[in-house]
Amino acid sequence: MNESASVINEAPAVHAPHSELQHRPLPPISGRKPTHRIAWLLLVVLVLAALAALFLIGDLPRHEKALALAATTEKRVSARPRVRVATPKPVPEQTIVRLPGTIEAARSSGVFARVGGVVIARLVEIGDHAAAGQVLARIDNPDLVHQLANGEALLLLARAGVEQASVEVQRSLSDYERFSALGAKFLSLQEIDHHLADRDAAAANLHAAAGRVSAAEAEVRRLQDLVRFTEVTAPFAGTVTARNVEIGNLIPAGGGAAALFQITQIDPLRAVVDVPQASLNGIAIGLAAKVDTGPSGQTVNGSVVRLADALDAGSRAMRVEIEFPASAAAARRLRPGMRIEASLSLPPRRPLLTISADAVLLSAKGTQVAILDGHDRVHLVAVTVDGDTGTDVQIATGLTATDRVIANPGGTILEGAEVDIVQPATPAAAKGGQAAGVAASGGAVGSVRSDGASGTPAAPAAH
Repeated sequence: MNESASVINEAPAVHAPHSELQHRPLPPISGRKPTHRIAWLLLVVLVLAALAALFLIGDLPRHEKALALAATTEKRVSARPRVRVATPKPVPEQTIVRLPGTIEAARSSGVFARVGGVVIARLVEIGDHAAAGQVLARIDNPDLVHQLANGEALLLLARAGVEQASVEVQRSLSDYERFSALGAKFLSLQEIDHHLADRDAAAANLHAAAGRVSAAEAEVRRLQDLVRFTEVTAPFAGTVTARNVEIGNLIPAGGGAAALFQITQIDPLRAVVDVPQASLNGIAIGLAAKVDTGPSGQTVNGSVVRLADALDAGSRAMRVEIEFPASAAAARRLRPGMRIEASLSLPPRRPLLTISADAVLLSAKGTQVAILDGHDRVHLVAVTVDGDTGTDVQIATGLTATDRVIANPGGTILEGAEVDIVQPATPAAAKGGQAAGVAASGGAVGSVRSDGASGTPAAPAAH
Protein backbone atom coordinates (compact mmCIF):
# COMPACT_ATOMS: atom_id res chain seq x y z
CA MET A 1 0.00 0.00 0.00
CA ASN A 2 2.72 2.34 0.80
CA GLU A 3 4.51 1.54 -2.44
CA SER A 4 1.36 2.19 -4.49
CA ALA A 5 0.80 5.47 -2.80
CA SER A 6 4.31 6.48 -3.46
CA VAL A 7 3.94 5.74 -7.14
CA ILE A 8 0.76 7.76 -7.36
CA ASN A 9 2.35 10.60 -5.62
CA GLU A 10 5.32 10.62 -8.02
CA ALA A 11 3.22 10.65 -11.24
CA PRO A 12 2.79 14.44 -11.44
CA ALA A 13 6.52 14.77 -11.18
CA VAL A 14 6.91 12.75 -14.50
CA HIS A 15 4.55 14.99 -16.61
CA ALA A 16 5.98 18.20 -15.29
CA PRO A 17 8.86 18.41 -17.82
CA HIS A 18 6.48 17.97 -20.81
CA SER A 19 4.65 21.11 -19.94
CA GLU A 20 7.88 22.93 -19.64
CA LEU A 21 8.92 21.82 -23.14
CA GLN A 22 5.71 23.18 -24.60
CA HIS A 23 6.46 26.60 -23.24
CA ARG A 24 10.23 26.55 -24.02
CA PRO A 25 11.16 28.97 -26.91
CA LEU A 26 12.53 27.35 -30.20
CA PRO A 27 15.92 28.27 -31.61
CA PRO A 28 15.94 30.63 -34.70
CA ILE A 29 15.58 28.95 -38.24
CA SER A 30 18.50 30.88 -39.74
CA GLY A 31 20.81 28.94 -37.64
CA ARG A 32 19.85 25.51 -39.22
CA LYS A 33 22.13 23.60 -41.77
CA PRO A 34 20.90 22.81 -45.44
CA THR A 35 19.12 19.48 -45.70
CA HIS A 36 19.08 16.78 -48.43
CA ARG A 37 15.83 18.26 -49.85
CA ILE A 38 17.63 21.41 -51.01
CA ALA A 39 20.26 19.27 -52.75
CA TRP A 40 17.63 17.31 -54.65
CA LEU A 41 15.90 20.51 -55.71
CA LEU A 42 19.14 21.94 -57.11
CA LEU A 43 19.81 18.70 -59.01
CA VAL A 44 16.36 18.79 -60.68
CA VAL A 45 16.86 22.42 -61.70
CA LEU A 46 20.22 21.61 -63.29
CA VAL A 47 18.80 18.63 -65.24
CA LEU A 48 15.91 20.73 -66.57
CA ALA A 49 18.33 23.47 -67.63
CA ALA A 50 20.52 20.94 -69.45
CA LEU A 51 17.52 19.47 -71.28
CA ALA A 52 16.36 22.92 -72.33
CA ALA A 53 19.83 23.76 -73.65
CA LEU A 54 20.00 20.51 -75.64
CA PHE A 55 16.54 21.16 -77.13
CA LEU A 56 17.53 24.66 -78.21
CA ILE A 57 20.80 23.43 -79.75
CA GLY A 58 19.01 20.71 -81.80
CA ASP A 59 15.99 22.74 -82.87
CA LEU A 60 17.79 25.90 -83.94
CA PRO A 61 19.44 24.51 -87.17
CA ARG A 62 16.17 22.82 -88.17
CA HIS A 63 14.33 26.07 -87.65
CA GLU A 64 16.91 27.92 -89.74
CA LYS A 65 16.58 25.34 -92.56
CA ALA A 66 12.81 25.66 -92.53
CA LEU A 67 13.09 29.44 -92.77
CA ALA A 68 15.57 29.13 -95.68
CA LEU A 69 13.33 26.64 -97.51
CA ALA A 70 10.31 28.88 -97.11
CA ALA A 71 12.30 31.83 -98.42
CA THR A 72 13.54 29.83 -101.43
CA THR A 73 10.03 28.57 -102.20
CA GLU A 74 8.59 32.05 -101.96
CA LYS A 75 11.35 33.32 -104.24
CA ARG A 76 10.68 30.62 -106.83
CA VAL A 77 6.95 31.19 -106.74
CA SER A 78 7.32 34.91 -107.13
CA ALA A 79 10.11 34.61 -109.77
CA ARG A 80 9.14 34.94 -113.42
CA PRO A 81 9.63 31.98 -115.78
CA ARG A 82 12.91 31.93 -117.70
CA VAL A 83 12.43 31.15 -121.40
CA ARG A 84 14.39 31.00 -124.62
CA VAL A 85 13.18 32.98 -127.61
CA ALA A 86 13.59 32.32 -131.34
CA THR A 87 12.19 33.91 -134.47
CA PRO A 88 10.47 31.86 -137.21
CA LYS A 89 12.55 31.14 -140.28
CA PRO A 90 11.13 31.15 -143.80
CA VAL A 91 10.98 27.78 -145.49
CA PRO A 92 13.46 27.52 -148.39
CA GLU A 93 12.24 27.17 -151.94
CA GLN A 94 12.71 23.42 -151.74
CA THR A 95 11.83 21.46 -148.63
CA ILE A 96 13.94 18.34 -148.15
CA VAL A 97 12.24 15.46 -146.37
CA ARG A 98 14.48 12.63 -145.19
CA LEU A 99 12.80 9.28 -144.70
CA PRO A 100 14.10 5.76 -144.01
CA GLY A 101 13.52 3.12 -146.65
CA THR A 102 14.58 -0.23 -148.04
CA ILE A 103 16.18 -1.31 -151.31
CA GLU A 104 14.01 -3.81 -153.17
CA ALA A 105 14.54 -5.75 -156.35
CA ALA A 106 12.45 -5.15 -159.44
CA ARG A 107 11.15 -8.71 -159.15
CA SER A 108 11.74 -11.44 -156.62
CA SER A 109 9.93 -14.75 -156.53
CA GLY A 110 10.20 -18.15 -154.95
CA VAL A 111 10.46 -21.15 -157.28
CA PHE A 112 8.30 -24.07 -156.17
CA ALA A 113 8.01 -27.67 -157.35
CA ARG A 114 4.65 -28.51 -158.88
CA VAL A 115 5.01 -32.30 -158.62
CA GLY A 116 6.34 -34.62 -155.99
CA GLY A 117 9.30 -36.94 -156.26
CA VAL A 118 13.00 -37.27 -155.45
CA VAL A 119 15.46 -34.55 -156.48
CA ILE A 120 18.01 -36.17 -158.76
CA ALA A 121 19.81 -33.06 -160.01
CA ARG A 122 20.47 -29.50 -158.74
CA LEU A 123 21.98 -27.38 -161.48
CA VAL A 124 22.46 -23.91 -159.87
CA GLU A 125 23.97 -22.44 -156.73
CA ILE A 126 23.48 -19.23 -154.74
CA GLY A 127 24.73 -16.26 -156.76
CA ASP A 128 24.37 -17.95 -160.15
CA HIS A 129 22.59 -16.06 -162.89
CA ALA A 130 19.67 -17.96 -164.40
CA ALA A 131 18.02 -17.23 -167.73
CA ALA A 132 14.26 -17.35 -168.17
CA GLY A 133 13.19 -20.99 -168.54
CA GLN A 134 16.55 -22.39 -167.48
CA VAL A 135 16.37 -25.74 -165.67
CA LEU A 136 17.30 -25.35 -162.00
CA ALA A 137 16.62 -28.87 -160.72
CA ARG A 138 15.20 -32.21 -161.86
CA ILE A 139 12.75 -34.43 -159.99
CA ASP A 140 12.29 -38.17 -160.57
CA ASN A 141 8.66 -39.38 -160.48
CA PRO A 142 8.16 -42.81 -162.11
CA ASP A 143 4.42 -42.81 -161.41
CA LEU A 144 3.90 -39.87 -163.75
CA VAL A 145 5.78 -41.67 -166.51
CA HIS A 146 3.54 -44.73 -166.15
CA GLN A 147 0.41 -42.61 -166.03
CA LEU A 148 1.47 -40.86 -169.22
CA ALA A 149 2.04 -44.18 -170.98
CA ASN A 150 -1.38 -45.40 -169.85
CA GLY A 151 -2.98 -42.20 -171.03
CA GLU A 152 -1.37 -42.48 -174.45
CA ALA A 153 -2.65 -46.07 -174.76
CA LEU A 154 -6.17 -44.96 -173.84
CA LEU A 155 -5.90 -42.26 -176.48
CA LEU A 156 -5.05 -44.86 -179.14
CA LEU A 157 -8.00 -46.94 -178.00
CA ALA A 158 -10.33 -43.95 -178.21
CA ARG A 159 -9.12 -43.14 -181.71
CA ALA A 160 -9.75 -46.75 -182.76
CA GLY A 161 -13.27 -46.43 -181.38
CA VAL A 162 -13.79 -43.39 -183.58
CA GLU A 163 -12.77 -45.35 -186.67
CA GLN A 164 -15.08 -48.18 -185.70
CA ALA A 165 -17.98 -45.81 -185.10
CA SER A 166 -17.29 -44.14 -188.44
CA VAL A 167 -17.55 -47.50 -190.26
CA GLU A 168 -20.78 -48.25 -188.45
CA VAL A 169 -22.18 -44.90 -189.51
CA GLN A 170 -21.35 -45.63 -193.16
CA ARG A 171 -23.00 -49.06 -192.99
CA SER A 172 -26.19 -47.83 -191.34
CA LEU A 173 -26.44 -44.91 -193.75
CA SER A 174 -26.13 -47.18 -196.83
CA ASP A 175 -28.73 -49.62 -195.44
CA TYR A 176 -31.12 -46.79 -194.81
CA GLU A 177 -30.68 -45.35 -198.30
CA ARG A 178 -31.09 -48.79 -199.96
CA PHE A 179 -34.23 -49.73 -198.09
CA SER A 180 -35.69 -46.26 -198.45
CA ALA A 181 -35.35 -46.63 -202.29
CA LEU A 182 -37.50 -49.76 -202.27
CA GLY A 183 -40.33 -47.73 -200.81
CA ALA A 184 -43.50 -48.82 -199.16
CA LYS A 185 -44.24 -51.40 -201.89
CA PHE A 186 -41.68 -53.85 -200.52
CA LEU A 187 -41.13 -52.67 -196.90
CA SER A 188 -43.34 -51.60 -194.12
CA LEU A 189 -43.02 -48.24 -192.49
CA GLN A 190 -41.86 -49.95 -189.31
CA GLU A 191 -38.84 -51.45 -191.05
CA ILE A 192 -37.94 -48.12 -192.64
CA ASP A 193 -38.10 -46.43 -189.21
CA HIS A 194 -35.87 -49.15 -187.77
CA HIS A 195 -33.14 -48.50 -190.36
CA LEU A 196 -33.49 -44.75 -189.73
CA ALA A 197 -32.94 -45.31 -186.00
CA ASP A 198 -29.87 -47.43 -186.71
CA ARG A 199 -28.43 -44.62 -188.81
CA ASP A 200 -29.02 -42.05 -186.07
CA ALA A 201 -27.56 -44.30 -183.36
CA ALA A 202 -24.40 -44.88 -185.42
CA ALA A 203 -24.00 -41.13 -185.84
CA ALA A 204 -24.40 -40.60 -182.07
CA ASN A 205 -21.82 -43.32 -181.34
CA LEU A 206 -19.42 -41.58 -183.68
CA HIS A 207 -19.86 -38.32 -181.79
CA ALA A 208 -19.36 -40.11 -178.46
CA ALA A 209 -16.20 -41.76 -179.73
CA ALA A 210 -14.89 -38.39 -180.88
CA GLY A 211 -15.59 -37.02 -177.37
CA ARG A 212 -13.67 -39.88 -175.79
CA VAL A 213 -10.74 -39.07 -178.03
CA SER A 214 -10.82 -35.42 -176.94
CA ALA A 215 -10.89 -36.45 -173.27
CA ALA A 216 -8.02 -38.87 -173.78
CA GLU A 217 -6.00 -36.19 -175.56
CA ALA A 218 -6.62 -33.72 -172.71
CA GLU A 219 -5.50 -36.31 -170.15
CA VAL A 220 -2.35 -37.00 -172.16
CA ARG A 221 -1.57 -33.27 -172.32
CA ARG A 222 -2.08 -32.95 -168.56
CA LEU A 223 0.25 -35.84 -167.87
CA GLN A 224 2.79 -34.46 -170.30
CA ASP A 225 2.71 -31.14 -168.45
CA LEU A 226 3.22 -32.92 -165.12
CA VAL A 227 6.15 -34.83 -166.56
CA ARG A 228 7.53 -31.54 -167.86
CA PHE A 229 7.14 -30.06 -164.34
CA THR A 230 9.69 -32.57 -163.07
CA GLU A 231 12.18 -30.04 -164.44
CA VAL A 232 12.09 -26.96 -162.15
CA THR A 233 12.76 -23.88 -164.32
CA ALA A 234 13.35 -20.18 -163.64
CA PRO A 235 10.25 -18.01 -164.21
CA PHE A 236 12.35 -15.03 -165.34
CA ALA A 237 15.98 -14.03 -165.72
CA GLY A 238 17.62 -13.21 -162.43
CA THR A 239 20.06 -14.21 -159.72
CA VAL A 240 19.63 -17.21 -157.44
CA THR A 241 19.55 -15.63 -153.97
CA ALA A 242 18.38 -18.67 -151.99
CA ARG A 243 18.61 -22.45 -152.35
CA ASN A 244 16.60 -24.74 -150.08
CA VAL A 245 17.00 -28.14 -151.75
CA GLU A 246 19.66 -30.81 -152.02
CA ILE A 247 20.03 -33.91 -154.20
CA GLY A 248 18.08 -36.78 -152.69
CA ASN A 249 15.44 -34.64 -150.98
CA LEU A 250 11.92 -35.99 -151.23
CA ILE A 251 9.39 -33.46 -152.49
CA PRO A 252 5.86 -34.16 -151.16
CA ALA A 253 3.04 -34.88 -153.57
CA GLY A 254 1.78 -31.62 -155.02
CA GLY A 255 5.17 -29.91 -154.70
CA GLY A 256 5.04 -28.94 -151.00
CA ALA A 257 4.77 -25.48 -149.46
CA ALA A 258 8.48 -24.53 -149.34
CA ALA A 259 10.26 -22.78 -152.19
CA LEU A 260 13.19 -24.67 -153.66
CA PHE A 261 14.92 -21.51 -154.95
CA GLN A 262 14.59 -17.73 -154.73
CA ILE A 263 15.13 -15.81 -157.96
CA THR A 264 15.73 -12.04 -157.76
CA GLN A 265 15.96 -9.62 -160.66
CA ILE A 266 18.20 -6.74 -159.54
CA ASP A 267 18.10 -4.73 -162.75
CA PRO A 268 16.78 -2.19 -162.05
CA LEU A 269 16.64 -1.73 -158.28
CA ARG A 270 14.19 0.50 -156.45
CA ALA A 271 13.92 2.14 -153.05
CA VAL A 272 10.66 1.89 -151.13
CA VAL A 273 9.81 4.57 -148.54
CA ASP A 274 6.67 5.37 -146.54
CA VAL A 275 5.86 9.10 -146.68
CA PRO A 276 3.82 10.36 -143.68
CA GLN A 277 0.60 12.26 -144.21
CA ALA A 278 2.10 15.59 -143.14
CA SER A 279 4.74 15.40 -145.92
CA LEU A 280 2.57 14.34 -148.85
CA ASN A 281 2.30 17.86 -150.32
CA GLY A 282 4.29 17.93 -153.55
CA ILE A 283 4.84 14.16 -153.84
CA ALA A 284 4.37 13.27 -157.51
CA ILE A 285 5.74 10.90 -160.13
CA GLY A 286 9.01 12.23 -161.52
CA LEU A 287 10.02 14.01 -158.29
CA ALA A 288 13.80 14.04 -157.85
CA ALA A 289 15.18 11.98 -154.98
CA LYS A 290 18.54 11.06 -153.51
CA VAL A 291 19.31 7.82 -151.73
CA ASP A 292 22.02 7.63 -149.08
CA THR A 293 23.45 4.13 -149.04
CA GLY A 294 25.08 4.08 -145.63
CA PRO A 295 27.98 5.27 -143.47
CA SER A 296 30.22 5.73 -146.53
CA GLY A 297 28.11 8.73 -147.52
CA GLN A 298 27.61 7.64 -151.14
CA THR A 299 24.40 8.85 -152.73
CA VAL A 300 22.49 7.67 -155.78
CA ASN A 301 20.21 9.97 -157.75
CA GLY A 302 16.80 8.65 -158.70
CA SER A 303 13.21 9.69 -159.20
CA VAL A 304 9.78 8.73 -157.96
CA VAL A 305 8.21 6.23 -160.38
CA ARG A 306 5.17 4.89 -158.51
CA LEU A 307 2.74 6.10 -155.82
CA ALA A 308 0.34 3.96 -153.82
CA ASP A 309 -2.27 6.79 -153.88
CA ALA A 310 -3.62 5.43 -150.58
CA LEU A 311 -2.46 5.70 -146.97
CA ASP A 312 -1.94 2.78 -144.64
CA ALA A 313 -4.60 2.90 -141.92
CA GLY A 314 -2.11 1.98 -139.19
CA SER A 315 0.88 4.20 -140.00
CA ARG A 316 -0.97 7.00 -141.87
CA ALA A 317 1.75 6.88 -144.53
CA MET A 318 1.76 6.35 -148.30
CA ARG A 319 4.18 3.99 -150.03
CA VAL A 320 6.41 5.59 -152.65
CA GLU A 321 8.84 3.79 -154.97
CA ILE A 322 12.06 5.47 -156.14
CA GLU A 323 13.90 3.96 -159.08
CA PHE A 324 17.44 4.66 -160.27
CA PRO A 325 19.49 3.40 -163.21
CA ALA A 326 21.06 -0.03 -162.99
CA SER A 327 24.50 1.40 -163.76
CA ALA A 328 24.30 3.72 -160.76
CA ALA A 329 23.07 0.87 -158.56
CA ALA A 330 25.94 -1.34 -159.64
CA ALA A 331 28.49 1.43 -159.16
CA ARG A 332 27.30 2.02 -155.57
CA ARG A 333 27.07 -1.73 -154.88
CA LEU A 334 23.42 -1.56 -153.89
CA ARG A 335 21.80 -4.79 -152.77
CA PRO A 336 18.17 -5.73 -152.17
CA GLY A 337 17.28 -5.51 -148.49
CA MET A 338 19.70 -2.69 -147.68
CA ARG A 339 18.47 0.05 -145.35
CA ILE A 340 18.78 3.52 -146.86
CA GLU A 341 17.76 7.12 -146.22
CA ALA A 342 15.88 8.83 -149.04
CA SER A 343 15.85 12.61 -149.45
CA LEU A 344 12.86 14.04 -151.33
CA SER A 345 12.92 17.67 -152.51
CA LEU A 346 9.39 19.02 -152.03
CA PRO A 347 8.50 22.48 -153.39
CA PRO A 348 6.30 24.39 -150.90
CA ARG A 349 2.77 25.20 -151.98
CA ARG A 350 2.81 28.66 -150.33
CA PRO A 351 5.16 30.77 -148.18
CA LEU A 352 5.70 28.99 -144.90
CA LEU A 353 7.55 29.64 -141.65
CA THR A 354 9.39 26.96 -139.73
CA ILE A 355 9.84 26.73 -135.95
CA SER A 356 11.09 24.09 -133.57
CA ALA A 357 8.66 21.27 -132.87
CA ASP A 358 9.18 21.88 -129.13
CA ALA A 359 7.59 25.33 -129.46
CA VAL A 360 4.18 23.94 -130.44
CA LEU A 361 1.51 23.61 -127.73
CA LEU A 362 -1.37 21.15 -128.09
CA SER A 363 -4.40 21.92 -125.95
CA ALA A 364 -8.18 21.77 -126.00
CA LYS A 365 -8.14 25.03 -127.98
CA GLY A 366 -6.10 23.44 -130.77
CA THR A 367 -2.53 23.99 -131.92
CA GLN A 368 -0.99 27.12 -130.36
CA VAL A 369 2.36 28.91 -130.13
CA ALA A 370 3.49 31.19 -127.29
CA ILE A 371 4.92 34.55 -128.45
CA LEU A 372 6.12 37.66 -126.57
CA ASP A 373 5.00 41.25 -127.03
CA GLY A 374 7.14 44.35 -126.52
CA HIS A 375 6.75 44.14 -122.72
CA ASP A 376 7.83 40.48 -122.56
CA ARG A 377 4.31 39.28 -121.88
CA VAL A 378 3.09 35.93 -123.15
CA HIS A 379 0.36 35.67 -125.80
CA LEU A 380 -0.95 32.33 -127.03
CA VAL A 381 -1.82 32.42 -130.75
CA ALA A 382 -3.51 29.72 -132.84
CA VAL A 383 -1.47 28.43 -135.77
CA THR A 384 -2.01 26.12 -138.74
CA VAL A 385 0.58 23.38 -139.24
CA ASP A 386 1.34 22.61 -142.89
CA GLY A 387 4.18 20.10 -142.50
CA ASP A 388 6.26 18.27 -139.94
CA THR A 389 9.82 17.03 -140.50
CA GLY A 390 10.21 15.57 -137.02
CA THR A 391 12.44 18.26 -135.50
CA ASP A 392 10.81 21.30 -137.15
CA VAL A 393 7.22 22.28 -137.86
CA GLN A 394 6.07 24.33 -140.86
CA ILE A 395 3.49 26.98 -139.99
CA ALA A 396 1.09 28.24 -142.65
CA THR A 397 -0.93 30.82 -140.70
CA GLY A 398 -0.78 32.51 -137.29
CA LEU A 399 2.85 33.73 -137.21
CA THR A 400 4.97 36.40 -138.87
CA ALA A 401 8.70 36.43 -139.48
CA THR A 402 9.21 39.08 -136.74
CA ASP A 403 7.37 37.28 -133.93
CA ARG A 404 9.38 36.22 -130.92
CA VAL A 405 8.44 32.60 -130.29
CA ILE A 406 9.10 30.91 -126.95
CA ALA A 407 11.19 27.89 -127.82
CA ASN A 408 10.61 26.06 -124.50
CA PRO A 409 7.08 26.91 -123.38
CA GLY A 410 6.46 23.82 -121.29
CA GLY A 411 3.06 23.33 -119.71
CA THR A 412 3.04 26.25 -117.24
CA ILE A 413 3.07 29.21 -119.64
CA LEU A 414 -0.13 31.23 -119.23
CA GLU A 415 -1.66 34.04 -121.25
CA GLY A 416 -0.41 37.43 -120.10
CA ALA A 417 2.39 36.08 -117.90
CA GLU A 418 5.64 38.05 -117.68
CA VAL A 419 8.83 36.12 -118.36
CA ASP A 420 12.59 36.57 -118.34
CA ILE A 421 14.42 35.91 -121.61
CA VAL A 422 17.48 33.68 -121.36
CA GLN A 423 19.57 33.09 -124.47
CA PRO A 424 21.63 29.87 -124.62
CA ALA A 425 25.35 30.39 -123.97
CA THR A 426 27.71 30.02 -126.94
CA PRO A 427 30.57 27.49 -126.71
CA ALA A 428 33.13 30.31 -126.43
CA ALA A 429 31.20 31.93 -123.59
CA ALA A 430 30.90 28.58 -121.84
CA LYS A 431 34.67 28.03 -122.05
CA GLY A 432 35.26 31.58 -120.79
CA GLY A 433 32.95 30.98 -117.86
CA GLN A 434 34.77 27.75 -116.98
CA ALA A 435 38.13 29.54 -117.15
CA ALA A 436 36.82 32.35 -114.94
CA GLY A 437 35.52 29.79 -112.45
CA VAL A 438 38.91 28.03 -112.37
CA ALA A 439 40.71 31.35 -111.89
CA ALA A 440 38.36 32.33 -109.09
CA SER A 441 38.81 28.98 -107.34
CA GLY A 442 42.58 29.19 -107.83
CA GLY A 443 42.69 32.65 -106.20
CA ALA A 444 40.72 31.36 -103.27
CA VAL A 445 43.08 28.43 -102.80
CA GLY A 446 46.08 30.75 -103.08
CA SER A 447 44.72 33.00 -100.39
CA VAL A 448 44.11 30.05 -98.14
CA ARG A 449 47.50 28.49 -98.82
CA SER A 450 49.61 31.67 -98.57
CA ASP A 451 51.20 30.24 -95.43
CA GLY A 452 52.90 27.50 -97.45
CA ALA A 453 51.60 24.67 -95.24
CA SER A 454 49.99 21.44 -96.39
CA GLY A 455 47.34 21.36 -99.13
CA THR A 456 44.41 20.92 -96.75
CA PRO A 457 42.79 24.24 -95.79
CA ALA A 458 43.24 25.13 -92.15
CA ALA A 459 40.12 24.91 -90.04
CA PRO A 460 38.87 28.18 -88.59
CA ALA A 461 39.96 28.88 -85.08
CA ALA A 462 37.44 28.05 -82.41
CA HIS A 463 36.08 30.96 -80.48
